[in-house]
Parts: sequence; C-alpha cells; structure tokens
Amino acid sequence: MRAEPRFDPSRRAFLRTLTPDAPGANRLPWSDPVRLAELCTRCGDCLPVCDEGVLVFGDGGYPTVDFERGGCTFCGDCASVCKADVFAVARAQPWSFTAHVGSDCLGARGIVCDACRESCELGAVRIVRAVGAAPIATIEPEKCTGCGFCVSVCPADAISFSEGSRGTEG
Repeated sequence: MRAEPRFDPSRRAFLRTLTPDAPGANRLPWSDPVRLAELCTRCGDCLPVCDEGVLVFGDGGYPTVDFERGGCTFCGDCASVCKADVFAVARAQPWSFTAHVGSDCLGARGIVCDACRESCELGAVRIVRAVGAAPIATIEPEKCTGCGFCVSVCPADAISFSEGSRGTEG
C-alpha cells in the first residue's frame, strides 16, 4: 500500500527541491531529476524490492535514496520492476555522486574513528595517520561510487555528497 505524499506533488515543486547543489540531492540510480519528474508515476513499486531498504518516498511522493538508512549496492532491482522509463541502466555509472568528508569528522576533533573506512568495500575511504594526531578520513575519488554506505555509519554526520566534484571538504 502506497503512503500518500506529504509534500506538494507538482513537478515544479519537485524540481525546485532537487537543484544540483542541494545538500544530499539523492535520487534514484541511473536516473536524474528531470527524467524522474517527467516519467515516474510515483507507484512505489521500486521501494519494496530494495534489499538495502534505502528507497523511500521523498518530496512530492517521488522515490529517492536515503543514505541515512544504508547504502546502495546498485543491484538494479528497482530498475527491473519499474514500469515507466525512469531508469537509464545502460549508463555505466548509476550516478556521479562522490562522498566528501567534512570538518565535523571525529578525526578532525582528535577522536579516533574509522567507521566509514570499515563500511567501504571498495576501499575508497582512506585513513591518513600522523604521529601525535588522530587519524583523518579522506575519500579516494577514483574509487568512490557514491554508494552511501559510509554515510549511515558516520557518528558525526560528517559525510556528504556532491555531484561532479570529488575529494575532501574541509
């Protein structure tokens, strides 16, 4: 059963909330805000097939990825059940998001933590160690797929995403 959207379901309102520089402009893999707004019927068929449970109804009742719930394995199950042409799975990369470690990182405050590194199966998170200082997390952009697994485990909410740029904020 589909929950009713709590937000303005109009296309204009949806596009206004997904500007490229919007914090956490998460969307479905292999899609983009315009394609989603034009083609998605908001049926919700993609939500229950997500084994990671990261697909949720977002603004306007459109499905979106919530990295606070975990990460995306890019399994493609959401695309396979979609009756609309929302997904362009033929693209090599599901999206161009890259993680960034912000200044709220516990390492920057002198607290040892490597939860993000441990959650990254691809080894995109590297911990830089220095004598007399806490280890600092950095992202290796060439390895980061934007899967989001590092976000849900970060106790300081120090990891964010941007589209197109790569590396570490600070």
